[in-house]
Amino acid sequence: MKGTVAVFIPTMHRTGRHRYIQYLSDRLAQEGYRTFCFCSYSDLFWQDGLKEGEKKIYELYRLTDIKAAVIYTELIKDNALCEGLIAECSRLGIPAFTVERPIDGAYNIVYDHSASFERIVDHVIEKHGARNIFMLSGMRDNSFSEDRNNAYRRSLEKHGIGFDSSKVYYGDFWDLPARNAAEQMLAEHEQLPDAVVCANDVMAISVCLVLGEHGIKVPEDVIVTGFDGTERARAFFPTVSTSAPDYRSSSDYVCSLIERSERGALPAPETVSFGGSFTKGQSCGCELFDQRVSGAMFADQYERIGAQKLLRYENDGLMLKNIGSRSLVTVLREFENNLRIMQLKGIEIFLNTSYFGIPSDSGELVLAAGIDPRDQSFNMPFTSLSEGHICTDALTDTGKPIIFLPLFSIGKSYGYAAAPFDPADLEECEKMYDLIIHLNILLSSIETTVMLNDLYVHDQLTGLLNRYGFYQCMEDIITSAQNDGKDLLIISTDLNKLKYINDTFGHAEGDNAIASAAAALSEAVGEYGICARFGGDEYLALITADIDEKTAADRIAAALERINSSSGKPYSVSMSIGMERAAPESADDLHELIRAADGKMFIQKQQSGNERK
Repeated sequence: MKGTVAVFIPTMHRTGRHRYIQYLSDRLAQEGYRTFCFCSYSDLFWQDGLKEGEKKIYELYRLTDIKAAVIYTELIKDNALCEGLIAECSRLGIPAFTVERPIDGAYNIVYDHSASFERIVDHVIEKHGARNIFMLSGMRDNSFSEDRNNAYRRSLEKHGIGFDSSKVYYGDFWDLPARNAAEQMLAEHEQLPDAVVCANDVMAISVCLVLGEHGIKVPEDVIVTGFDGTERARAFFPTVSTSAPDYRSSSDYVCSLIERSERGALPAPETVSFGGSFTKGQSCGCELFDQRVSGAMFADQYERIGAQKLLRYENDGLMLKNIGSRSLVTVLREFENNLRIMQLKGIEIFLNTSYFGIPSDSGELVLAAGIDPRDQSFNMPFTSLSEGHICTDALTDTGKPIIFLPLFSIGKSYGYAAAPFDPADLEECEKMYDLIIHLNILLSSIETTVMLNDLYVHDQLTGLLNRYGFYQCMEDIITSAQNDGKDLLIISTDLNKLKYINDTFGHAEGDNAIASAAAALSEAVGEYGICARFGGDEYLALITADIDEKTAADRIAAALERINSSSGKPYSVSMSIGMERAAPESADDLHELIRAADGKMFIQKQQSGNERK
C-alpha cells in the first residue's frame, strides 16, 4: 500500500454524493492507495455550536499520514474550513484537489455542465423533433443555474428556435419548488410543451409526477429530461434521460497528479475542466418501457423500503430503551444488535470516555466498541490505538474505502465512527448515517444524564458528595472493606467558628472557609474512601483502610495547616473531629455508628471552646 488519500465530503447519504467516491476510490485502489472519507451530516452552512462539534471530523486526518486531499468545496459551505485544509496540504507538501468550487492554491476540478446540458437540449431537438421546449431551471442568480440557462438558449438559437423567457421557470433544485413551478407552467400555458428540460434529476422527477397527476403521459405527450446522472433518475419510472459528470476522467487526473507528487514533479496549481456523458432513458423515448423490468424494480424498492423501516424501528427502539441511561457500557452493548441488523463489513466506535463518567487520564480517544470484519465478533476493548492510526488494520485490510462519521454535541466532539463501505451502495450509506446519528443522540443523553447525576449527588460549593450521594456510594465502600477484611472508620467533622467568620468577614469568606475545610477533609481521605458535606458546616467521611484514628486526625491537621499557610486570609480554618471504628459487619447499623462519631465530635468541640454561639 502506497498510502492514504483523504476525501472531505459532507452528506454522503444523499443521492449523487457517492458516485464520484466510487470511481475515485476504485481508481486509487488500482494505483495502490486507500481512501479515507471524512464526512459530516450537514454542509456546515450554519455556523453554530453544534456545527463546531460536527466539523471536528475534518481535523481527524491530522492524526494520520495522507498523500493527498480531495475536498468537495461546493458541498462544504464553510469557506474557512476549506481554505484551511488547502493551506495545511501546502504546508505538508501534498496536493489538494477541489471539486466544483475553485480555490487558489489547489488543483481545481470543475465540470463543464454548460456543454453537457446543451447536448441534452440538442438531443431532444435533433433526435425527437421537439420545438416548443420549456426549461425548469434551479435558483435565480445562481452560477450553476445560469450556466444551464445559457446552454438552453444556445441550443435553441443554434437550431433556429426563438428564446422565450416566459418558458423558463425556477424550481430551486428541490422537489417542492419544482412541483410548484410545474403546476404554474401548466396553468400559464394552454399548449403543452414538446419537452421540459430540467436543471437536475430531482426536478425532472417532480415534473414527471405533476404531469402524471394531470393525465399527461411522459414521453408520449411531453418529453422530460434531467441532469446530474443520479441513481434516483435510473430508479424512477419512467427512467429519466440525464447527463452525469465525467467522474472517470477526473479520477484519472487525481491519480496522475498524486503519482507526480510522489516523484516531486507536481505542476503549479491549476483549474481543469471535464465534460459529461448523456444517459438515455424512457422519459425522452429513447428507452422502451418494459413492464416486467418495472415490476421487478417496484418489488425491489418495496423490499428496500421494508428493510429501511425495520432498521429505523430498531434504531428508534434502541433510543427509547436507553434514553436516560448513564452507563456507556450498557448502551454500547445494546448497540450490538443494531449493528448486526446493518450487516456491516466492520465498524469501530472511538470515544473520549471522560464525557460519559469514565475517567480518562490522557483525554485521548479509545476504541470503545466495534465489530471485527475478520470474524464478525463484537468487542468493547476500551483501548487506545498506536500513534498515526485512526482505525485498526482490520478495517483497512478489507480493501474498502473507510468512512469516518462524527459523534458530537454542541461545541464538543465525542469521537467518531469508522467503517469500511461500498460507495456504490447508496442504501448502505443512508442506513449507516441513520444508525450513527441515533448513537450520537444516545451519547448526548448519556453525557447529560451523567452531568445531572453528578450535580444531584454532589455539593455545588465544595464538590464533595451531598447526603444523598454519600448514602448512594457507601455500599461500595462497605463491600470493599468486607472483601479486603479491613475495618471501617467513620469521621464526623464540623467547621469551627463559622458564625464568627461570617459576621466579621462576610458570607463570601464563610463560603471560602466551608470549601477550605472540605478540601482538607478530601485531601486527608484521598483514595481511602468517600467524604460528604452533610449540612452547612458539617462533614462526614467513610474510610476503609488500615489507619488508626490518630493517623487520620494527623492527616486532616496537616491538610488544614497547608491550606491556612497559603490562604493569605485573616482567619484560620479549623475543625472539630469525632471518629468511630467498626468491623464491616457492623455497618448494618451505620446510622448508629454515625451518631457515635457525631457524639465524639461534639465533645471535642465543647472541650476546645468551639461550640456554636
